[in-house]
Amino acid sequence: MKRATAKLIRTYERLTYEQLPIAASLQRSFVDGQGIQEQAPLGEVKIGGVRSQFVPSEAGFPLAFRTRLAPRSFFSAWIGPSCLHSGAEFTVEVQCENQQQVQVLARFPIEGLSGNFRRWRRVRLDLTRFSRQQITLFLSAEVRATKDCGVLGWADPRILRRRGMREYYANVRSRLAQGGVRALLQSIRALLKGQSDPHSLFAEYPRWLDKHRPTQQQLAQAAKSAATFPYQPLISILTPTFNTDSEILRSCIRSVQAQVYPNWELCICDDGSSSEATRRVIAECAEDDTRIKANFLRENVGIAGATNATLGMATGEFIGLLDHDDELSPDALFENVRLLQENLQADVIYSDEDKLDADGHYCEPFFKPDWSPELLLSSMYTCHFSLYRRQLVETVGGFRPGFEGAQDYDLMLRVIEHTDRIFHIPKILYHWRKSRHSTAADAQAKSGSTDAGLLALREHLQRVELQAEVFATDRPNSYRVRPSIRGNPLISIIIPHKDLPVLLDKCIRSINARTTYRNYELIIVDNGSSTPQAQKYLSTLPHRIIYLNEPFNFARMNNLAARECRGEYVLLLNDDTEVIAPGWLTAMLGYAQLPEIGAVGAKLYYPQDSIQHAGVVLGMRGVAGHWLYRFPGSSRGYFNSLHTIRNFSAVTAACVLLRREVFECVGGFDEKLAVSYNDVDLCLRIRQAGYRIVWVPEAELYHCEFATRPKVLDYQEVEYMKKKWGTALLDDPYYNPNLTLESGGLALRF
Repeated sequence: MKRATAKLIRTYERLTYEQLPIAASLQRSFVDGQGIQEQAPLGEVKIGGVRSQFVPSEAGFPLAFRTRLAPRSFFSAWIGPSCLHSGAEFTVEVQCENQQQVQVLARFPIEGLSGNFRRWRRVRLDLTRFSRQQITLFLSAEVRATKDCGVLGWADPRILRRRGMREYYANVRSRLAQGGVRALLQSIRALLKGQSDPHSLFAEYPRWLDKHRPTQQQLAQAAKSAATFPYQPLISILTPTFNTDSEILRSCIRSVQAQVYPNWELCICDDGSSSEATRRVIAECAEDDTRIKANFLRENVGIAGATNATLGMATGEFIGLLDHDDELSPDALFENVRLLQENLQADVIYSDEDKLDADGHYCEPFFKPDWSPELLLSSMYTCHFSLYRRQLVETVGGFRPGFEGAQDYDLMLRVIEHTDRIFHIPKILYHWRKSRHSTAADAQAKSGSTDAGLLALREHLQRVELQAEVFATDRPNSYRVRPSIRGNPLISIIIPHKDLPVLLDKCIRSINARTTYRNYELIIVDNGSSTPQAQKYLSTLPHRIIYLNEPFNFARMNNLAARECRGEYVLLLNDDTEVIAPGWLTAMLGYAQLPEIGAVGAKLYYPQDSIQHAGVVLGMRGVAGHWLYRFPGSSRGYFNSLHTIRNFSAVTAACVLLRREVFECVGGFDEKLAVSYNDVDLCLRIRQAGYRIVWVPEAELYHCEFATRPKVLDYQEVEYMKKKWGTALLDDPYYNPNLTLESGGLALRF
């Protein structure tokens, strides 16, 4: 095998598969496959002249990796020794969720390993039969002869998911819609080279930053404003260190000293560093600046213990968390204290963030929504920069040992059990350095953090007494909470229809054939079907049919059916939909049963597998529009948003589940909105009544939008919505003002 061949294989895989590298996530396990112990060491080898990650395999300690598999998934790796070997046997085993038995997937005996290329063998295993299941893979290897001393291992182990032709079509169509033929060709060129898409939001960020970064004049004015604040609390910045690069640590400390808000203290605790340079930088800075407090631990106690030590040094009313290799924007504390002037009751404040690469460039901005409880149960999205009321942090017990890597997530989950006074500043105030061992550069760099976060999440749900299935997804530090179904409530599925029996039949058949939750009734609202085919088809249905022979009014049709249904829950469903995921109704019902949730939306695709609905954003295209509209269905979205349960201001009524009591409480649909925005108006009134709206990506359906109704926008309805809701349409709390409202695509607002 030559270098060109190795590169060709990697290019082919980039085009054919979505890849999940797992080398950094592999952990050593006991020989019986129980009780994962520690992170496996990670090295590097060259295969065909191309650098590859290498994970050594130790006899008696299989390498373990947990994930929930997507459909059409494969396991891929190179197997071999680090030097010449007479022979070996590699084994791949799997254990499914809720099963004790470990089954052998394959054994790979290798004889007479010699030569730089011939000692490596490529293996690939089809994991399709485990689709959508949570599994643990176990990788092990044994030598054939005791005289062999070369280390056996796995190079570039990956989970690959095969892309279908529909995905390619959806990707091409999406890029053409966003930037034309030129943008498509540039994106293809970048993909072939293994580079990032030049037309992504990240590519535009440097230009956006040049326009929005505070100037020296603005910072000087901010310093003057800070001096006039009636409320000027002391902010304690907590920074634990351990063998930090001296120059990086100096940059971190300087970013605090450069703050235009002056009333701060920096509490640094060195966690038993063996680096004299690290300790010297801390001592020198503390000596030069009395606002810097230093504590040197004799032994390493871990990130949680070291952060607790900094907490013990703090005297401020609020604490801010700053990692030892990151930096604050010079206006970070100013913006937080400015918010406190009008929100003295705030207990937690978080901001947007970006990353700082090895060349000192700011990149990958994360523009976050305002407080979103369901999103926090999916990931630690608040993260940097976060300010906490110190008394509250001490009340919940500070940082807990045993949650290293996810100690801030565990803290936030305990804090929200005591307060909902959580505020968001939609500005980039924190720069997360992409250092070698940081999850900013590689989300899998701290493989134990996912398991620690999962434990923290499970304990949180136990404390708030929410019965739910909780598991990690196929992305590091990303989780799925699936509330348990209470009882066996009847769901009334309301389907409006007119004159398209083929579509209606396809919809009904998909419900009956693919829905695992069985306690539902179907109610068809026929809006004056006139064709013989439609009338004949309706006469054959065993379901209840409500006839409404009057001009089309979507709101009135659903209101009428809702009064006639028997179910405790009401599912509004278009007749041009088709169920994809068997667990769609179960996933939606789990959240609809929660008393604080008013409506649950679904993930809808066009037949070409591009996104039709993944949540509604207020203000988009004037009134409201769909988030990530027309994105490829295989896309992860912005920071995994297309695979994450989260809150929205509204969801489409093409598929939405509500408790009947909620629907009746807000008065159902506004019948003045016969065609457009009736679902947005309904969701806004539900939120006004104190409920949250949730979008669930596990509820997947196709939606042939406008297959039954022409794409017509009634401008009287547009004006009615603007007059009724006013400025509420201009300030969506679950969106970010730095992102565009011009379309459903992903772009920065300049």
